[in-house]
Amino acid sequence: MLTSEQRSELDPVMRKRHGNAALARRARCVLLWADGERRVDIRSKLGCNDAFVSRWTAAFDEQGLAGLVSLHPGRAPTRPVAKLEVRVPQSNAEALAP
Repeated sequence: MLTSEQRSELDPVMRKRHGNAALARRARCVLLWADGERRVDIRSKLGCNDAFVSRWTAAFDEQGLAGLVSLHPGRAPTRPVAKLEVRVPQSNAEALAP
């Protein structure tokens, strides 16, 4: 069960018009779970699987709202960032040279 303080943290995250959609989806998952919704109903409402529900409800139980933030959005870069940062100034210098 969620405390009123936890619920007051999750509600604004879920209702934000301009925010992280994935975070809002995770917050809604936790709220539905806390309201006693069945796993089958949560899956159908959010279009997710059991692993999604388990992962984010457990993360919220352990860390609170901070547990719903994914630290690794997307996949890792294929090229090292340092090499890309060096190439950009070089290409700009080449383009500006007469």
